Amino acid sequence: MTNARLEVKSDEKTSINAFLGSLLAQRLVDAILVPQEVSSNLSAFQTLVTDSAKLSNANPLAPVMPVNSALAVSSLTMLTPSRRKIAVVLRSCEMRALTELVKLKQASLENIITIGIDCFGTYSVEDYKNMALQKEKPAERVLSKAKHGIEDEKLRSACRYCEYPAPLNTDIIIGM
Repeated sequence: MTNARLEVKSDEKTSINAFLGSLLAQRLVDAILVPQEVSSNLSAFQTLVTDSAKLSNANPLAPVMPVNSALAVSSLTMLTPSRRKIAVVLRSCEMRALTELVKLKQASLENIITIGIDCFGTYSVEDYKNMALQKEKPAERVLSKAKHGIEDEKLRSACRYCEYPAPLNTDIIIGM
């Protein structure tokens, strides 16, 4: 196993997006499946990005999960494995779900590079939207509370009780 350190220059999101952009720029992958904030900033959805310039709205730390990324990978690979090399950013629970879908032959990891990211929990779609409407930044909130060891009562209950917030069995791990 090889370890590398990702230098955080301005903030975590910008540094992670720069890393993801370098994967595309160096042609190590053809596309990246990553959460992108929608223009209203009221949610973030998994988007397949092929141009590093389009990563400006990517937010792999967005604490919302309108769709489990494992299902997105299943949709891309269930009938036939991907012909293109795709990197997929996954929370730990999404990686566990993807592992089960692969076992059930409902997804394929052929030409898929999994990037696991530490997860500090997610808000319901409605709570995320309400925070954004109130000009609160949900990603900054969840990171700040995690850094200070403060429990966030607004997190989804499944996230508050999660025993495995760090990803396992991924090709690349972004740990914080």
